[in-house]
Amino acid sequence: MVLTPDAEKRFWLVTGSVDNALATKGIRFRVYRLVASYLGYYDPARRVGDKDNALWYEGETLLIHSLFETRENALMFDNALHDECITALSPLNGHNVSTKLPWTKVHEWYDARVLVLPVMNISVESVSEDFVIGNRYKVNLIVRALDAGFARLIALRLKEGFVASDDGLEMRTFVYVLNKEVFCKCMEWKCKEVEKKWKEHNDMASAVD
Repeated sequence: MVLTPDAEKRFWLVTGSVDNALATKGIRFRVYRLVASYLGYYDPARRVGDKDNALWYEGETLLIHSLFETRENALMFDNALHDECITALSPLNGHNVSTKLPWTKVHEWYDARVLVLPVMNISVESVSEDFVIGNRYKVNLIVRALDAGFARLIALRLKEGFVASDDGLEMRTFVYVLNKEVFCKCMEWKCKEVEKKWKEHNDMASAVD
C-alpha cells in the first residue's frame, strides 16, 4: 500500500508522467506497485475529501505525485520507473516517462552520502604531458555507472561533449587540473575504494540469491 505521511517529517517529492498510459492495460497498477515498493507516501495536500491520490489520469496521460522519506528511495524509484520503459515484459515498455525528483549533487552519488553505495566510479584514462589551458593539465576520465538507470541520471549532469559507450554505462569526459600527480593519486585511491564497495555489494547480492 501507499502510506500517508506524518506531518512533522520531511519528505522528498517525485512528480512525473507516463504518456499514452490509458491505452495500455496495467500501467497504473505497475507504477502503483513501484511507488509502494520504495515506500512512497500520499501527499496530504492532494487529498480530496476522504480520498488520497498519488496517481491519476489527465486524458491519456498518467500523472505521478508521490512523497518519499529519503532521497535514496526517491532516486531508486525514479531509477526503477525508467528501467521499466526498456523492460520487455513490463506494461511500461516503450512508453515515454518523464520525472522530476530532488536535486542531488553528483559528488553525493560518488561519495554515497544519500545512497547505500556509490552509483558511479571514475578512473583516469590519460593525462596530457604539458599544460593545455594556462598552467593546467588535461585529464581524460572514464565515468562508469552502477546500472543503466543511474547512467541516464549521471549523463544529465555531465558537461557537454562527453562520449558514452554503446551500452551507456561508461561516459568519457575530461577536467583540467593544476597538479596532475596529486589528482591522479587521489582518483586512483577513490576508484579502488568504489570498486571494493561494488564487489562487496555484488558478493552479498549473490549470496542472497
